[in-house]
Amino acid sequence: MNNSPSTASESRVKPSSDGGSETADAENGPPDDALVVRCQAGDTGAFDELVTRYRGRVYAMIYNMVKSEADAWDLSQEAFIKAWKALPKFEARSSFYTWLYRIAHNVTYDWMRKRKVQAEGTSIRAVMALLWQRRSFRHMAMGAAMNAFAGYSVANWVASYMIRSYQMPTGELGTWLALVIGVGGAIGVFGSGVVADRLGKRDKRWYMWMPAVACAIAFPFQFGIYFATEPYFALVMLIVPAVLSNAYLGATIATVHGLVGLRMTILDCLGHNGTGL
Repeated sequence: MNNSPSTASESRVKPSSDGGSETADAENGPPDDALVVRCQAGDTGAFDELVTRYRGRVYAMIYNMVKSEADAWDLSQEAFIKAWKALPKFEARSSFYTWLYRIAHNVTYDWMRKRKVQAEGTSIRAVMALLWQRRSFRHMAMGAAMNAFAGYSVANWVASYMIRSYQMPTGELGTWLALVIGVGGAIGVFGSGVVADRLGKRDKRWYMWMPAVACAIAFPFQFGIYFATEPYFALVMLIVPAVLSNAYLGATIATVHGLVGLRMTILDCLGHNGTGL
């Protein structure tokens, strides 16, 4: 299912809201279950039949919520696109239309909530309230906090460890740590952002998978630092965690910005609200 179907025939013609043609199609055409199976096999034509069958009912439901023909049309298109992408996970625990109705309702509700926040002036408090309602943000915030807690703890303690264990001079050790943690950390932040953007074009989940993979790779090297018997070998082992432990930063910040949109960034909030609060 790589190619998206032409939702609602791609023509901006207002769908019928009485459901008459859709009812006729449902009675005369293949049952929804059969069309869903064909869709899951990659048949875009089958999905076009489902769009034609239910676009009027979806449009009418959304229009009753937003009271705008243009917005109802756009949200209907978005709902069908989301349904197409989610069809491989559809397990037929409910009817196809019930499942589609939930998607359309959620799409519309999220859109209305964003509009309400924007109308309130997009204060920092409103943005944080919106973000906190999203489970994905809560999980990202917790993961980033744990990563930062562990990373900064090690970065602050490793100097004392190296001096006590190997009696390294502070000048030499400071130079090593500046290169390893400072330069290496910067490379990790920038490089991880580039990698996440490339992989994210295939699947948006890579923005979170990539930092997780980076932490998994860095984990054995972190233990290697403390089992090393020679100071320079320990510092070389530190390079990998120093680079990879910062991989979460760019991807997390970019994902959070994607959750709220351009009008709800910190600069926009401060510009419209002074302190933003």
